[in-house]
Amino acid sequence: MSILSVSGLSSGVDWRSVIDELMAVERRPIELLEQRQAALTEERSVWEQISTKLQGLEDALAALEEDDTFQARTATVSDETKLTASVTSDAVIGSYRITITQLALAHSVASDQQASSSEALGLEGQFQINGVAVTVSAADSLSDIRDAINTADAGVTATVVDQRLIITRNETGSTEISFTDPDGVLKALGVLEVDDTPKHTLQPAQDAVFTVNGLTVTRSSNTVSDVLSGITLELKAPTDSEVIIEVVHDTEVAVEAVKSFIEAYNDLLSLLRNELGEEGKLRGDPTAARMATTLRRMVSDRVAGIEGAYESLAEIGVTTMDRRGDLNLDEEKLREALSADPASVQVLFSHSSDDIVGVAERLAAFCDTWGDSVDGLIAARTEGIDARLRDLSEQIGNMEYRLTLKEAQLVRQFTALETALSVMQSQALWLTGQISALLGSWST
Repeated sequence: MSILSVSGLSSGVDWRSVIDELMAVERRPIELLEQRQAALTEERSVWEQISTKLQGLEDALAALEEDDTFQARTATVSDETKLTASVTSDAVIGSYRITITQLALAHSVASDQQASSSEALGLEGQFQINGVAVTVSAADSLSDIRDAINTADAGVTATVVDQRLIITRNETGSTEISFTDPDGVLKALGVLEVDDTPKHTLQPAQDAVFTVNGLTVTRSSNTVSDVLSGITLELKAPTDSEVIIEVVHDTEVAVEAVKSFIEAYNDLLSLLRNELGEEGKLRGDPTAARMATTLRRMVSDRVAGIEGAYESLAEIGVTTMDRRGDLNLDEEKLREALSADPASVQVLFSHSSDDIVGVAERLAAFCDTWGDSVDGLIAARTEGIDARLRDLSEQIGNMEYRLTLKEAQLVRQFTALETALSVMQSQALWLTGQISALLGSWST
């Protein structure tokens, strides 16, 4: 209710209610515009939801355009306590026999046991580890020397165990730690003999030695990725017998990718179908209807002339469930197709040439045409809605301003009327008083 008011004391009329009813009539065009504004806002929200679903579909399609999805490999190892293996799509399908003679070890040496790890040792001078200088002062304790070695970044790690300094090479393999001790600090600690050789070798420097299908291989690390193409071996322990690695085609990666695609597609189509229905915000919208129709056609059309055994999604187990258009997956049929001819399944989705475009690629192009944030059809549609919303807001603002003036005018008119009635009532009372006085004088 407006804060503008007008008294009805003279007339007995509730002018505020009269003005409110008149203004309600005047507001009806604004209410219609506000209803249209609300409808457009809801429509815009739906297009934003469609854009989100479209992005989800595009993300799912990306996996179907990757070689690794259809050429994925998996490896099983007969004894994972001795060896594990990870594979990429470059791995050759087959069986590999591995025996491990010895693991790669990192050279590790120790000092003599000291009285304390925290008290000053009184040693002073400099030594080198792997050519990197480490300086020691008389105030340094065993722990201080440990920290100085680690700070020097000499390719080793120093620790203190039971008041002994342990120095371990960071990398495994047959390369030993080299020491130079011109000031005798390491000899005093008992790390080196007088001839500069290690006094206490805890672990020798050692390469890994193993065989692959009878061929002996030596490597400095227990992680080996350069012997079998696409296969990384992790050596864990020497073997008493052969460990068998079986590399096979991994169909589950492609199955999961197809499932994700179907889920994203059905989510988008379901949203379009619901919003185009009787209760939907896009009921009768030709643009949304065209989008839904195009989607259905793209997944049902054959890919004629394709270089592979399959020309349609239905042939690999992806079919339309009913007239609603949702996709359904026969996983067994898809796995059979992937096992029989994974390359043909791949080209069905991602074959691209001047004349032939795979299902995933044509759907990806569809997503780009509709969903591009700058040039996409949805962006153009929402921009059009935004323009109409701005126009409606301007119209409503102008009309609200005119209604404010109209209301003020009505208040002035009714206030003037009330004032006139008040004057007339005062005059009537005066006349009544005069007449009564005259009649009283005549009667006497």
